[in-house]
Amino acid sequence: AGAASGAAAASRERARGGIAAADCGERRLRFKPSVDDLDMGLLTADKLDRMISAFEDCGVIILENAFDEDLIERLAEETEAHFQKYLDDMNKDPSKENTTRSGRRSQGRYEVKAPLRKPFTNSAFVAAPFTLPFLQRALGTRRIEVDTLSSVTSLASSPAQHWHRDAGALFDFDLRPLHQPAHGVVVIVPLLDAAIEVGPTEMLLKSHKDCRSADKKEVVLDRWALKECPWATDVFLTSAPMGSAIFMDLRMSHRGGPNESDERRSLMYVTYVQEWWFDRVNFNDKQTKNFDHIESRDMRKMLSRRDSIEYTYELEKELRDRGVDVEALQSNYNYSKHKF
Repeated sequence: AGAASGAAAASRERARGGIAAADCGERRLRFKPSVDDLDMGLLTADKLDRMISAFEDCGVIILENAFDEDLIERLAEETEAHFQKYLDDMNKDPSKENTTRSGRRSQGRYEVKAPLRKPFTNSAFVAAPFTLPFLQRALGTRRIEVDTLSSVTSLASSPAQHWHRDAGALFDFDLRPLHQPAHGVVVIVPLLDAAIEVGPTEMLLKSHKDCRSADKKEVVLDRWALKECPWATDVFLTSAPMGSAIFMDLRMSHRGGPNESDERRSLMYVTYVQEWWFDRVNFNDKQTKNFDHIESRDMRKMLSRRDSIEYTYELEKELRDRGVDVEALQSNYNYSKHKF
């Protein structure tokens, strides 16, 4: 037992040294499609390999010119109109600030789910030829799904956001001390040039790599004190031209920077995940009225997924009772989901 424990400790130390030594400099994290890539409409295998290697080591990379410029301009126009409607509705009714489709993420910074219509659902955007192969490689499967399709807008003169993770690790490292591959990748798409003054997203490099609780250290970033693994000390500022794809491991510590300009700044925020993973943190699900009367907080957590499905059943029953043809509102289900 002692020998096995010693071998495990030595293995952890080797892994720790490898993570700390990994190069996460600017030159390694920034990529552009070459003329040949643009002619082919695909990234070369060598470039894709280098992107994956940097992403796995550092948790973030940037690919410039990832999307068609006309598409980005259309997305910017539609996002502006959609966000303005959200602001107008919120000013009329403040209760609409935080809903199942929207949320204030910090002072002056709002996330609003995009409508499921073009251009937001264009395959050239959600399954772009320069981004989809990378996402499939990073997640280790072709069976990926979009979990979040949102815009994030920071108002003029809004301060920096707090440091946070969109989601944590799948497993407690103290109980399962293995470095897990990514189960989700966020693609951040600037809808205007993300210069320093508009507050590009800041990333804490290597913070997607977990460690034992006893090994975590305090990292002070501005006025924030974070508990992070010893290799997560350097901040990467993701300034990038409009239409870039900023790929971020879902587990990364990050924050929106301060928008010091006199214009509001919007970006698209799209999360791609393994088909079996669901976000239980960033937006509330719809729950039934009876959910509030479940006996304890732990039991509400345990039954929340089933209760959300029950909410849909109850809503459909209410519609049928009012004479609505519910089936006419549904997909024809003319597909086999397990064969995707």
